[in-house]
Amino acid sequence: MTQKTEIDWVDHFKKVCICRSITGGTIMKAIQDGALSFEALRRAIRVGTGNCKAKRCRPKIEDKLHAYRCALEVEAKRSKGEDAASPPEPGTCDGGDACNP
Repeated sequence: MTQKTEIDWVDHFKKVCICRSITGGTIMKAIQDGALSFEALRRAIRVGTGNCKAKRCRPKIEDKLHAYRCALEVEAKRSKGEDAASPPEPGTCDGGDACNP
């Protein structure tokens, strides 16, 4: 188990979907459980179904989804033994903060 930084703890308890009072930790748990799209999260935990209809929270949730998918790609490359320093292919993540859309 990795140690969480102070920022990780704040993100875990901070409300992302204000209308439904859904925290970042709840969203990340649903993502880890297999809800890998905004619509899947909407069905699983009703995120984005409040009064604003996801106008406030959707960009933050999409960022969390993107970061999780990038981390999965990087982990898959490492498990295959691919060089993490090799340039990313178009449409994939490079494992850093930047993504190569």
